Amino acid sequence: MGILRSDDTNAHYPVSTTFDPQTGLIAAHVDKVDYGFVDQPVRYRGKTFQPKSELHITIVSEDAGIILKHLESHPDDVIDINDLLLSTDWSFIPLDEFYYVEEKPGVETIIQLVELPGLRSFLKDLSRLTGQGFILPPMHITLYTRGMEKGISIPDQNKFQELAKARILPGEVRLEEDSPARPGDEQGLA
Repeated sequence: MGILRSDDTNAHYPVSTTFDPQTGLIAAHVDKVDYGFVDQPVRYRGKTFQPKSELHITIVSEDAGIILKHLESHPDDVIDINDLLLSTDWSFIPLDEFYYVEEKPGVETIIQLVELPGLRSFLKDLSRLTGQGFILPPMHITLYTRGMEKGISIPDQNKFQELAKARILPGEVRLEEDSPARPGDEQGLA
């Protein structure tokens, strides 16, 4: 049985959006149940992938240093950044696009691209506040990992093109229990 959902085009809402002023990271946290996530190990191309312990959409990661540098001279802007987060509509729409992403052999993920209509406006306002431009990263949710828990950083479209090894077609990912184990199959995290 295939487990990646591609028929859900409804808007979803994160349970929270967080900004960490110590790291500059900004993320929208996704409820697994609301998202319809299958929280079980899966197999793809003969390899076992583990479900992520939490789901999120990274909004600012690679550009976090821009925020930290700005806050060094404007520490009160933490309030403005939090206000921007609260005033942005973070609803997202899952796209029918799943990818196998490989950083290096044994460090792999299965991701789903999502659309965040409010992201461009947020980054524009954040750029205005900090005086710096921000890269629009490929918005995605890391669903399953192999070789690590946290996922793989995909800061821009060029990195996505480099790391995305295959688009995953319906039925190619199966629950571990639905895939017969074969001697020599590689395993993911225990």
